[in-house]
Amino acid sequence: MAVSHISFLTKDTDKPTDLIAAIGAIDWGAGQFLVKRLLSGNLDQNDVVIVLTTSNGDLMGFVALLKHDIADLSYEGPYLSTLYVVPSYRSQGLSRQLITLVEEAAQVRDYHEIYTITRHQGLYEKYGFTFLEDIKDQFGRDMRLLRKSLVD
Repeated sequence: MAVSHISFLTKDTDKPTDLIAAIGAIDWGAGQFLVKRLLSGNLDQNDVVIVLTTSNGDLMGFVALLKHDIADLSYEGPYLSTLYVVPSYRSQGLSRQLITLVEEAAQVRDYHEIYTITRHQGLYEKYGFTFLEDIKDQFGRDMRLLRKSLVD
């Protein structure tokens, strides 16, 4: 099923309860973490959560562009954060679409590079990210920090 709607949630936009509930109900703690940030207003002015839904309003996936992510680092950000595709919609190119959307959102906000913090190996590298260093996140987990330039 094709993406029918793309929602951009920011600090100042309304937070549709159906989208918030769907993000909070996924089987990954990052969904609940993102919902808390959205509802508490704990977002930077340039932060955005991008949500893909079907024509019926069913959640397909989401990603966030955040000035501050899950590690206290000296890198200014922004961070591609919380990339998630609902299992039944995987292998349909939605990760690529979400990454492209978040990169476009970063460029519109005049960012010249983007970072991501992840445990995955290979996913982000396919889209031009390069490994910078191994780090620990705020929960003490081993993670990888990657970077991508957004200028030609």
